[in-house]
Amino acid sequence: MLVASGALAQSPPRIQDIPEVYPQGLFRVTYTDPSRSLTIDPTGMGETLAEVGITIQVQVVRTFLGGPLYPMPNVPPSELILFDSDLCFCAPFQAARPTDANGDTEFTGTIRGGGCVESLDLYVDGVWSGQIPIRVNSVDTGNCSVDASDLVHLARRLGRPELYDFCFDYNDSGGIDAGDLAFFASHLGTRCSAP
Repeated sequence: MLVASGALAQSPPRIQDIPEVYPQGLFRVTYTDPSRSLTIDPTGMGETLAEVGITIQVQVVRTFLGGPLYPMPNVPPSELILFDSDLCFCAPFQAARPTDANGDTEFTGTIRGGGCVESLDLYVDGVWSGQIPIRVNSVDTGNCSVDASDLVHLARRLGRPELYDFCFDYNDSGGIDAGDLAFFASHLGTRCSAP
């Protein structure tokens, strides 16, 4: 089991402003297999974090000009977002529930979207709060629709170990093969849909 965690730096105050309270996210990510990727799709029927053995726990805290950290309870899920501009999102990937009395919450489920990244950024109330090392891939290369253009990218790497890229290894087998092509075929034509 591998655990990655992060404590995040606060934003500097602006000189002319009254000192502010800055929200921060402290996170813990646990992996049962760190080589696994979360394979997503635009319909939301991709793998869930639980299916690939990943847990993401976040504690939201606040500080006043670098002083002690205080838990922030009742932060709505919509203010706790995982994001990367290289992914196409059909819906925001937000926390599963509001923060509790200790400022704790978690992310569950899957991302409705496409693309491929090696990490996701955590935003707390619109403020970047750190990078979470989770590999995400998809049969959609990034336009929120699985179509012939995505097949071209897969076909270029199919059966060619020298062109291996985890972005196209949907079953985490270590190679791009017939299993990945079959998985792609089962998603061909899917696109963003209503949640």
